[in-house]
Amino acid sequence: MLKHNKVYIILMILFFQSVLSITLGLFFLHFSSKGHILPNVYVSTLYVGNYTKSKAVSAIKEHYDKISEDSGILIKCDDDKEYRIKLSDIEFSIDCEATADEAYYIKEDNRLARLIKGFFANKKITIYPVVKINEEKLKKHLEEFALLVDKAPVNARINFQNGEISKIPHQLGMKLNIPNSIEKIKSEIGNNLNSTIEFNPENNYEINWIWPELTLSDFNGIDSVISSYSTPITDFKDNKSIVQAAKALNGFLVMGSDFNNRKYKEFSFVNRMKEKGISFEKTNEGLSQVASTLYAALLKTGIDVDYIYRKKHNAIVEYIEPGLDVEISEKEGDFTFKNPFDFPIAVFTEYDDRNITVYILGSKGNGYSKKEIETRVVQKIEPPVLRTVNYDLKPLEEKVVISGKPGIEVEVYRVSEENGKINSDLLYIDSYEAVESIVQVGPKR
Repeated sequence: MLKHNKVYIILMILFFQSVLSITLGLFFLHFSSKGHILPNVYVSTLYVGNYTKSKAVSAIKEHYDKISEDSGILIKCDDDKEYRIKLSDIEFSIDCEATADEAYYIKEDNRLARLIKGFFANKKITIYPVVKINEEKLKKHLEEFALLVDKAPVNARINFQNGEISKIPHQLGMKLNIPNSIEKIKSEIGNNLNSTIEFNPENNYEINWIWPELTLSDFNGIDSVISSYSTPITDFKDNKSIVQAAKALNGFLVMGSDFNNRKYKEFSFVNRMKEKGISFEKTNEGLSQVASTLYAALLKTGIDVDYIYRKKHNAIVEYIEPGLDVEISEKEGDFTFKNPFDFPIAVFTEYDDRNITVYILGSKGNGYSKKEIETRVVQKIEPPVLRTVNYDLKPLEEKVVISGKPGIEVEVYRVSEENGKINSDLLYIDSYEAVESIVQVGPKR
């Protein structure tokens, strides 16, 4: 037992001696390295390990003074866009003092551990020079580079031709983020003199992706023609404005109730015409006819009339049934609607010299049923007639100067079929004033 205790005591003495020796050695190593940079430290490719700070400053200065004034950095983006900046154009220089400090104060709080690794592990430690540049001048160069990089996003589109629906994907845009680009160049320029700095759009840092307002997924649900309506062109002088309005409507989208962008959630006929540069006159019957045709097509989709605002004419018009007309004027006669469905709808038009047709594209999902619109005249008042004498006419000969229009009260119904049963729902009742006829009559004999 006594023998074992002696062995134990000897081992403990040896252990404490070893620990003390190692500790004293480490402290000696630590304090002897004060005033020197750690071993195996490099400034880029320049070795400064074990240098004093003053020696490191001199070595750094000598190394980087060899850089030519014509040296520069090459910025490359997307494999096909390049831009070179001369270092002298941005007042580039190396801050030798600050760089030496960076090398000297590497992880000062854990200097002893790094010192041990430096001596025994032979691990290379690389830092990069602290650079000084004129950021305003760099910014101006980057603004020039942005002209090559920046690209506007393109919305997804939907087409309708010959009864076929086709969808064209969106395209992302790109925009150079100048503040982030400056930071990237500042962080890499010391290690990339006369070499390439890559701007990678995939990082979404120095170059940002710009998403369009409408992507292909926003068209999910547009797969069918859910309604259409046609009206005859009865007055040739309205043909031009009808064509203009039809083109302006073509492809317009009104998104569903769950879409976040307010811009596409409500339609204004007047605003749409203004966006397309269409002017308004004192009377706008061509525009009113296109709006009326659109209104009738909307009613056939099943949209509740509470989601639609429309101003009717005071008197009936020739191109559409009473109860379905819309009067358009720039200040008092807008036509607006919202889309209450959970899918988007798209508006398309077709026209020729005789007719204008509006198509509503959407989804024929569960619960869809074809709907028609019926108008029923419940009261009719013949127009009053004003007769005046025209002595150029033969006796008792009559000439209609202004054709009157009857006063009308009309009921508008939405008719649908469900499980073999016809449903007819009254939507509203409209009333129209009678318009006086003016008739010239020849003198009596």
